[in-house]
Amino acid sequence: MVRIVFDLEATCWLEQNKNFRQEIIEIGAYKLDEYGEVIDKFQQFVRPQVHPYLSSYCTQLTSISQKNVDRAKYFPVVQDLFLAWIDQDEYKLISWGRSDIRLLKDDCELYKIDTGWLDGKHIDLKDEYKRLKQLKKRIGFQRALELEGMNFVGTQHRAIYDAANLVQLYTKYIDVW
Repeated sequence: MVRIVFDLEATCWLEQNKNFRQEIIEIGAYKLDEYGEVIDKFQQFVRPQVHPYLSSYCTQLTSISQKNVDRAKYFPVVQDLFLAWIDQDEYKLISWGRSDIRLLKDDCELYKIDTGWLDGKHIDLKDEYKRLKQLKKRIGFQRALELEGMNFVGTQHRAIYDAANLVQLYTKYIDVW
């Protein structure tokens, strides 16, 4: 069974409003074998449909430009590319927290795509790390890296770099997750 360590970036605004629907604008992922060896990586920008123009806050936070998303495909095409890249019946989707899996489900629902490929496939490393370290509460990813003596490599809030750094943490404890 392969492990898909992934992260997403989504549309965002400085003052979040319940009327603003977030949409995925980047998928970054690494495919690992059962030993934690990286087999391949996946990175795609995604063109948002509901709010097609990125806020200046989103651009500053993620370093993703309007040009990046304007040139990208809409979610259904990128989702098909992602599933073709996974190319396995048996896989686990691994992310830090629950928001990434929720975003995938939300975008699938927006485009009326079946979410069966997500059912029972997710591991929340944020919960797993809390359990592993016997912490009283869940902590942020940056704090977990600090506790492990790991430095973040790359640009924060870019899905491909966040996923690469999550691979570091995941593989450190691969036998106990």
